[in-house]
Amino acid sequence: MKITDIKRKGKSEVYKVFADGEFFSLMQAEVLVKKNIKLGQDIDGDSLKEYKKESDMLLCKTMALTYVSKSIKTEFQVRAYLKKYGFEKTAIDEAIKKLKEYGYLNDEYYAKLYCGSMANGRGKRYIKNELRLKGISEENIQQAISEIDSEEDACIMQANKWLKGKELPLDKKSKEKLYRFLLGRGFEYDTIKSALNKIMDSCFNDENCD
Repeated sequence: MKITDIKRKGKSEVYKVFADGEFFSLMQAEVLVKKNIKLGQDIDGDSLKEYKKESDMLLCKTMALTYVSKSIKTEFQVRAYLKKYGFEKTAIDEAIKKLKEYGYLNDEYYAKLYCGSMANGRGKRYIKNELRLKGISEENIQQAISEIDSEEDACIMQANKWLKGKELPLDKKSKEKLYRFLLGRGFEYDTIKSALNKIMDSCFNDENCD
């Protein structure tokens, strides 16, 4: 096969390589230099495929690192991202391995961090479902969820926000809206019932309650 064109992709260190007049693959500049690939060069097809494989490994790692550097991600999210760009499983596995070695990928830590950031605004049911969608294992989910101190406190906080400016006691329709609101935020029915009972008891024992 003859290298008929090499074009830089934007301002990146990635180049489009054309062989026999047709697009062959993207290749990292590092591989092009290392393998001394030049315009007009004749290269054995099998060798060029090996160079592509090596470049894919390198490019996959680079893209994975760039992806997780923007915000913390789960292994599932990184795999889905790389798969979208057509990388083979071997390249993705190697990229995942490196990210874990560098400390950029840790699903256990992600689950705990997510729970900590969401615990004041969402119920455990919502948090569990979201973590499952992000590919977190049940073991890591349960461990993270167990560290939430009190779901009821969060429920009370969200209920008070909803009740702000509303006249008490609530009529039946308003109560139903409040229940739906709290259920939608992932709180269990029993938690909501207990939280609202505490709010009402506190309110009617407070002379300043509107």
